[in-house]
Amino acid sequence: FLGSWELNTPMRWYFFLLPLVAITYWLLHNSLNTREGRAMQAMRDHELAATASGIDVRFLRLKAFSFSSAIAAVAGALFAYYLTNVTSEYFGIQFAIQFIAMIIIGGMGSLPGSLVGAAIWLLLPSIIGGLSPQSNEDGGFIGKMLVENRAQLVQLIFSLLVIGFLIFAPDGVAGLGRKLKTRLAAWRQSS
Repeated sequence: FLGSWELNTPMRWYFFLLPLVAITYWLLHNSLNTREGRAMQAMRDHELAATASGIDVRFLRLKAFSFSSAIAAVAGALFAYYLTNVTSEYFGIQFAIQFIAMIIIGGMGSLPGSLVGAAIWLLLPSIIGGLSPQSNEDGGFIGKMLVENRAQLVQLIFSLLVIGFLIFAPDGVAGLGRKLKTRLAAWRQSS
Protein backbone atom coordinates (compact mmCIF):
# COMPACT_ATOMS: atom_id res chain seq x y z
CA PHE A 1 0.00 0.00 0.00
CA LEU A 2 2.66 2.55 1.00
CA GLY A 3 5.69 1.46 -0.98
CA SER A 4 6.98 -1.74 0.55
CA TRP A 5 4.99 -1.18 3.76
CA GLU A 6 1.67 -3.05 3.74
CA LEU A 7 -1.30 -2.50 6.01
CA ASN A 8 -1.85 -6.15 6.79
CA THR A 9 -1.91 -6.28 10.60
CA PRO A 10 -4.09 -4.47 13.15
CA MET A 11 -0.99 -2.89 14.70
CA ARG A 12 0.07 -1.39 11.36
CA TRP A 13 -3.47 -0.08 10.82
CA TYR A 14 -3.37 1.49 14.25
CA PHE A 15 -0.11 3.32 13.62
CA PHE A 16 -1.33 4.38 10.18
CA LEU A 17 -4.67 5.71 11.44
CA LEU A 18 -3.49 7.32 14.68
CA PRO A 19 -1.73 10.26 12.96
CA LEU A 20 -4.71 10.71 10.62
CA VAL A 21 -7.06 10.93 13.59
CA ALA A 22 -4.71 13.34 15.39
CA ILE A 23 -4.42 15.58 12.31
CA THR A 24 -8.18 15.56 11.76
CA TYR A 25 -8.81 16.40 15.41
CA TRP A 26 -6.24 19.21 15.27
CA LEU A 27 -7.80 20.64 12.08
CA LEU A 28 -11.31 20.50 13.56
CA HIS A 29 -10.15 22.06 16.82
CA ASN A 30 -8.38 24.89 15.01
CA SER A 31 -11.27 25.45 12.61
CA LEU A 32 -13.62 25.98 15.57
CA ASN A 33 -11.38 28.83 16.76
CA THR A 34 -11.67 30.73 13.48
CA ARG A 35 -14.34 33.28 12.62
CA GLU A 36 -16.32 30.71 10.65
CA GLY A 37 -15.97 28.16 13.44
CA ARG A 38 -17.45 30.57 15.95
CA ALA A 39 -20.20 31.34 13.45
CA MET A 40 -20.95 27.58 13.19
CA GLN A 41 -21.13 27.35 16.98
CA ALA A 42 -23.50 30.34 17.04
CA MET A 43 -25.61 28.69 14.34
CA ARG A 44 -25.71 25.47 16.39
CA ASP A 45 -26.70 27.27 19.58
CA HIS A 46 -29.39 29.53 18.12
CA GLU A 47 -29.96 29.71 14.38
CA LEU A 48 -32.28 32.72 14.44
CA ALA A 49 -29.85 34.77 16.53
CA ALA A 50 -27.00 33.80 14.20
CA THR A 51 -29.03 34.93 11.19
CA ALA A 52 -29.91 38.20 12.95
CA SER A 53 -26.22 38.89 13.57
CA GLY A 54 -25.46 38.67 9.86
CA ILE A 55 -24.33 35.07 9.44
CA ASP A 56 -25.38 33.44 6.18
CA VAL A 57 -26.74 30.26 7.75
CA ARG A 58 -27.54 28.50 4.47
CA PHE A 59 -24.03 28.92 3.10
CA LEU A 60 -22.44 27.99 6.43
CA ARG A 61 -24.62 24.88 6.67
CA LEU A 62 -23.46 23.88 3.18
CA LYS A 63 -19.81 24.35 4.21
CA ALA A 64 -20.30 22.25 7.36
CA PHE A 65 -21.98 19.52 5.33
CA SER A 66 -19.16 19.52 2.77
CA PHE A 67 -16.45 19.43 5.43
CA SER A 68 -18.05 16.60 7.40
CA SER A 69 -18.79 14.68 4.19
CA ALA A 70 -15.14 14.89 3.17
CA ILE A 71 -14.06 13.46 6.53
CA ALA A 72 -16.67 10.71 6.28
CA ALA A 73 -15.60 9.89 2.72
CA VAL A 74 -11.96 9.43 3.71
CA ALA A 75 -12.98 7.32 6.70
CA GLY A 76 -15.30 5.24 4.54
CA ALA A 77 -12.62 4.64 1.91
CA LEU A 78 -10.14 3.54 4.57
CA PHE A 79 -12.76 1.29 6.19
CA ALA A 80 -13.55 -0.29 2.82
CA TYR A 81 -9.84 -0.90 2.23
CA TYR A 82 -9.56 -2.46 5.68
CA LEU A 83 -12.52 -4.80 5.06
CA THR A 84 -11.28 -5.69 1.53
CA ASN A 85 -14.82 -6.77 0.65
CA VAL A 86 -17.65 -4.32 1.30
CA THR A 87 -21.30 -5.25 1.28
CA SER A 88 -24.38 -3.50 2.57
CA GLU A 89 -24.53 -5.91 5.52
CA TYR A 90 -21.74 -3.96 7.25
CA PHE A 91 -23.75 -0.74 7.20
CA GLY A 92 -27.03 -1.71 8.84
CA ILE A 93 -29.07 0.11 11.42
CA GLN A 94 -26.81 -1.18 14.22
CA PHE A 95 -23.85 0.60 12.60
CA ALA A 96 -25.75 3.92 12.57
CA ILE A 97 -26.98 3.45 16.14
CA GLN A 98 -23.40 3.03 17.31
CA PHE A 99 -22.44 6.49 16.06
CA ILE A 100 -25.50 8.11 17.62
CA ALA A 101 -24.75 6.37 20.93
CA MET A 102 -21.13 7.57 20.81
CA ILE A 103 -22.38 11.14 20.37
CA ILE A 104 -24.88 10.79 23.23
CA ILE A 105 -22.26 9.38 25.59
CA GLY A 106 -19.53 11.83 24.60
CA GLY A 107 -21.65 14.94 24.30
CA MET A 108 -22.95 16.65 21.21
CA GLY A 109 -20.82 19.49 19.93
CA SER A 110 -17.70 18.57 21.88
CA LEU A 111 -14.52 17.31 20.20
CA PRO A 112 -13.00 15.81 23.38
CA GLY A 113 -16.39 14.32 24.20
CA SER A 114 -16.54 12.61 20.82
CA LEU A 115 -13.21 10.90 21.51
CA VAL A 116 -14.30 9.82 24.99
CA GLY A 117 -17.68 8.58 23.73
CA ALA A 118 -16.05 6.53 20.98
CA ALA A 119 -13.48 5.13 23.41
CA ILE A 120 -16.15 4.08 25.90
CA TRP A 121 -18.31 2.53 23.20
CA LEU A 122 -15.44 0.61 21.60
CA LEU A 123 -13.51 -0.42 24.72
CA LEU A 124 -16.36 -1.52 26.98
CA PRO A 125 -16.93 -4.85 25.15
CA SER A 126 -13.20 -5.59 25.42
CA ILE A 127 -13.21 -4.83 29.13
CA ILE A 128 -16.21 -7.10 29.70
CA GLY A 129 -14.58 -9.74 27.50
CA GLY A 130 -11.46 -9.48 29.62
CA LEU A 131 -13.50 -10.18 32.75
CA SER A 132 -15.08 -13.30 31.23
CA PRO A 133 -12.07 -15.64 31.40
CA GLN A 134 -11.33 -14.55 34.97
CA SER A 135 -14.75 -15.63 36.18
CA ASN A 136 -14.95 -19.38 36.47
CA GLU A 137 -18.02 -21.59 36.37
CA ASP A 138 -18.56 -21.50 40.14
CA GLY A 139 -18.41 -17.70 40.16
CA GLY A 140 -22.13 -17.44 40.83
CA PHE A 141 -24.68 -15.52 38.83
CA ILE A 142 -22.30 -12.77 37.70
CA GLY A 143 -19.68 -15.28 36.55
CA LYS A 144 -22.30 -17.21 34.60
CA MET A 145 -23.55 -13.99 32.99
CA LEU A 146 -20.03 -12.97 31.97
CA VAL A 147 -19.26 -16.34 30.43
CA GLU A 148 -22.51 -17.44 28.80
CA ASN A 149 -24.33 -14.21 27.99
CA ARG A 150 -21.54 -11.75 27.30
CA ALA A 151 -23.12 -10.26 24.15
CA GLN A 152 -26.45 -9.69 25.87
CA LEU A 153 -24.70 -8.22 28.91
CA VAL A 154 -22.78 -5.78 26.69
CA GLN A 155 -26.03 -4.70 24.99
CA LEU A 156 -27.73 -4.29 28.38
CA ILE A 157 -24.88 -2.14 29.72
CA PHE A 158 -24.83 -0.05 26.55
CA SER A 159 -28.59 0.47 26.71
CA LEU A 160 -28.49 1.48 30.37
CA LEU A 161 -25.52 3.75 29.68
CA VAL A 162 -27.26 5.58 26.83
CA ILE A 163 -30.54 5.88 28.77
CA GLY A 164 -28.67 7.11 31.84
CA PHE A 165 -26.84 9.77 29.84
CA LEU A 166 -30.06 10.89 28.14
CA ILE A 167 -31.84 11.27 31.48
CA PHE A 168 -29.14 12.43 33.91
CA ALA A 169 -26.44 13.97 31.70
CA PRO A 170 -27.86 15.07 28.34
CA ASP A 171 -24.60 16.90 27.56
CA GLY A 172 -22.67 13.63 27.85
CA VAL A 173 -19.24 13.15 29.34
CA ALA A 174 -18.17 16.57 28.07
CA GLY A 175 -21.02 18.22 29.99
CA LEU A 176 -20.10 16.30 33.13
CA GLY A 177 -16.51 17.48 32.70
CA ARG A 178 -17.61 21.11 32.34
CA LYS A 179 -19.80 20.85 35.47
CA LEU A 180 -16.97 19.27 37.43
CA LYS A 181 -14.56 21.97 36.27
CA THR A 182 -17.02 24.70 37.31
CA ARG A 183 -17.57 23.12 40.73
CA LEU A 184 -13.82 22.74 41.30
CA ALA A 185 -13.26 26.39 40.36
CA ALA A 186 -16.05 27.48 42.74
CA TRP A 187 -14.66 25.26 45.50
CA ARG A 188 -11.14 26.71 45.06
CA GLN A 189 -12.46 30.28 45.22
CA SER A 190 -14.50 29.57 48.35
CA SER A 191 -11.56 28.06 50.21
